[in-house]
Amino acid sequence: MDVPRKKRKLRRAMLRSLLAVASLALVVAVTVALSRLEPAAPRIDRQTILVGMVSRGEMLREIRGVGTLIPEEETWVTAVTGGRVKRLPVQAGVPVREDTILLELTNPDLELAAMNATSQLKSAEAELAAQRVESENAILTMEAALAVLEAEYKVAKLKVAANDRLYKNELLPELEMELSRVQLEAVSKRLEAERQRQEMSRESEKAKLAVREAHVEQAKALHELKLSQLDSLRVRAGVEGVLEQFPEEIGVGKQVDAGAVLAKISNPNRLKAVLKVAESQARDAQVGLPVIVEMLNRELAGRVTRIDPAVVEGSVAVDVELMVALP
Repeated sequence: MDVPRKKRKLRRAMLRSLLAVASLALVVAVTVALSRLEPAAPRIDRQTILVGMVSRGEMLREIRGVGTLIPEEETWVTAVTGGRVKRLPVQAGVPVREDTILLELTNPDLELAAMNATSQLKSAEAELAAQRVESENAILTMEAALAVLEAEYKVAKLKVAANDRLYKNELLPELEMELSRVQLEAVSKRLEAERQRQEMSRESEKAKLAVREAHVEQAKALHELKLSQLDSLRVRAGVEGVLEQFPEEIGVGKQVDAGAVLAKISNPNRLKAVLKVAESQARDAQVGLPVIVEMLNRELAGRVTRIDPAVVEGSVAVDVELMVALP
């Protein structure tokens, strides 16, 4: 009778299981390794590329544009007060100084107001002078009254001293002695009251003078203001430069309002270049970059100071500060 060999079959089954697990682990490891690999570099034709040596240094990016020179400093002269243009003593294009009169205006209302301010100032000064005289007179009157009381007090005091000696020698009745003392006390109280009244009166006179002085200062300030406004009718340049232009609405006989622009003055000694750069190239421009300005067959060094954010007709305005003196 044959007996089946179970151990051999069991070993075969275990061996197959181990082989299956090892195969599965190998497949997983290969999959993970392949997933971590970077993609291979693309292949290109050798004839389509250029081979060279990498070097460090500046990379030049040229941006070209055309432009003009304009003044860096421009001053707009405005009217302080309104008026009618009386005269234009200078014309556009002439050099001016700070005190150069550009135009003259007339304003009858302002002239009348200045006259009234002058009259008010004189009236206030006269009232102040009268108040000073009145205060001095009042003080002198009070001092005279005080001097009289002081004299009465001294007389009463001397009388009391004399009566006291007579009373001690029994040459004066007691009643007269008491009467002299009462009179001295009364004069003393009147003298003290007069001194207090004079002190208060002095303070009152000082207050009256202070009020008059305040009126004078107020009238003086108004007078100076009106004179300043009257003087502003002769419009001055205020700065040194060249009178560039008058607005079209400025002319002899024309009425202008306060704050209206009357003239434009520029300084020709300080110019800057304003270049128009194509929008496609303006994105590469930056503030601070060096610039070469070609002018009169010369190259002038400069640097970018401002880039206009607006685009006008496909170009961007770039301001350039010139670093050298102009030819």
